[in-house]
Amino acid sequence: MAFPGIPEDILGSLEEPNPIDLGVLREAVAAIANPPDAALQAVVDYGRVLLAANTVTNLTGAKDWQTLIESHLLDCIYAAAHLPEDLHIVADWGSGGGLPGLVWAALFPEKQFLLLERNGKKAAFLDEA
Repeated sequence: MAFPGIPEDILGSLEEPNPIDLGVLREAVAAIANPPDAALQAVVDYGRVLLAANTVTNLTGAKDWQTLIESHLLDCIYAAAHLPEDLHIVADWGSGGGLPGLVWAALFPEKQFLLLERNGKKAAFLDEA
């Protein structure tokens, strides 16, 4: 089955994460990314795209902001702290819905990320995201 595309109507109607979850996310991003505001916005934008796409295809078990942040985004951000600073190219084998590759790309825009996925539906999502 091909990826049906990101539903623009759902993408536009998604609410922002609640202030508490957003604050936790902001704190985690600030510990890694400099400047943190652009990285935080990129992570939130990716989360919005993932949640919208998840309404038409199963990319992750997260169906709401709280689950996405607590079960996925924070794990990716915490793991990013352990990437060697001298890495220039990072490969994410089996990227699925873009975790952690797209989150890491948001945190480290100066690095190159290769997202590799054999499932056509998920690979199509990665191209669109």
